[in-house]
Amino acid sequence: MRAGWYLGGAAVAGIAAYTAGAQARGRMWDPAILRRGPATGRPRIALTFDDGPHPQLTAATLDILRAAACPAAFFCIGEQALRHPELVRRARDEGHLIGNHSMLHRHAWLLTPEATRREIAGGAAALREVLSAPVAWMRPPWGAFNAATYVAARQAQQRIALWSVAAPDWAPGARAEAILAAVLARAHPGAIVDLHDGGRDEAASAEMVAALPALVAGLRARGYDLVRMDHLGSGEGAAGL
Repeated sequence: MRAGWYLGGAAVAGIAAYTAGAQARGRMWDPAILRRGPATGRPRIALTFDDGPHPQLTAATLDILRAAACPAAFFCIGEQALRHPELVRRARDEGHLIGNHSMLHRHAWLLTPEATRREIAGGAAALREVLSAPVAWMRPPWGAFNAATYVAARQAQQRIALWSVAAPDWAPGARAEAILAAVLARAHPGAIVDLHDGGRDEAASAEMVAALPALVAGLRARGYDLVRMDHLGSGEGAAGL
């Protein structure tokens, strides 16, 4: 009986290390993971978009960004990129950064090491097929990690990027006014803002699109330069488009 308790305890500890332990490393202290840019110098902010491409929402997002001359990053789900490759290529051609958001957007805590590798490698391969070139960045769905996430990202030759400001644009009932107010209130120099141009709740993402023109204008009115995520720490300026 005691041996069974020990085995059970060891199994629980192993699962905790694989999931919660890896999560703590990724979200809090791993210096290799980008969460925000430097707070020194002229204040900069980067907008990033997850869960696309979506045939209507991503197209509308790109229209707004083009009109505002605002560069951004799009973390694309592999299966969506294969369904709508023209939108991924349009985002790339209009000066935006493209990143990997896994193949099927599955939560890392539910994946074995091999399934994790397939998710990250599959998303990377899909984007390489669409763009005829590799992408250098990936963002795990929900910002969730397991211990295999780091290995799989390294094998795909991709650096992991998270965020420091999360917009409430993914939950049912999201409203444009609340999305705008939340991001403006949480904005800070070097911020990486996580937005969604697709996903399960299309109505919530549509509210993000509705808020986006005022969001870009509001951040600039507060003195922020809007730059691509990979330019936060560089000398490259806001006029990236």
